[in-house]
Amino acid sequence: MQEFDPSKHNVDVMHIEKNVCDSMLRFLSGEKDIVAVRMDLRAKGIRPNLWLEPDPNRSNVLLKYQAPYVCTDAEWQLFLSRLGTLRVPSGYAGAFKKHIRNGKLGSMKTHDVHVMMQDILPICLCGLMQKPVQNAILELCNIFCHICVKVWDPTQFDSLKSDAMHVLCDLEIYFPPAFFDV
Repeated sequence: MQEFDPSKHNVDVMHIEKNVCDSMLRFLSGEKDIVAVRMDLRAKGIRPNLWLEPDPNRSNVLLKYQAPYVCTDAEWQLFLSRLGTLRVPSGYAGAFKKHIRNGKLGSMKTHDVHVMMQDILPICLCGLMQKPVQNAILELCNIFCHICVKVWDPTQFDSLKSDAMHVLCDLEIYFPPAFFDV
């Protein structure tokens, strides 16, 4: 039997944060809310309000209703305009405006995503989407803020663990299982 070697199982929080943020932004923009995701919901028998429904007026056409985790076009454009006009101190993060092209958000460096997830996303999402979904996302951002602090307070480990479990439960309520592929 081999001994456990913790050096082989280190987890880089910033890369996990980047993967989670990228996945979340793709869901918010509707880019990852595809037919296959909705079909999976029906196959698993969950969230019938998000299932694809046949169009009564046209055969072989399915209707896809607005999901609570997807911004409307107007909300997404407002989010991108807030992100594009945002000014941050020099050296704090890269210019987010350069990542916005044709109504989509391009890939960003890990540090830029780190800053976005912890500081900018809560500001840019303010007033957008349904409140419970927005609160779940903001709580996720808050969890990453607590994980990435320079000095840990050991007395807060239990509350952080409990908060993380509650946030994951909230995310499971509002996002489809495909969100958790990271």
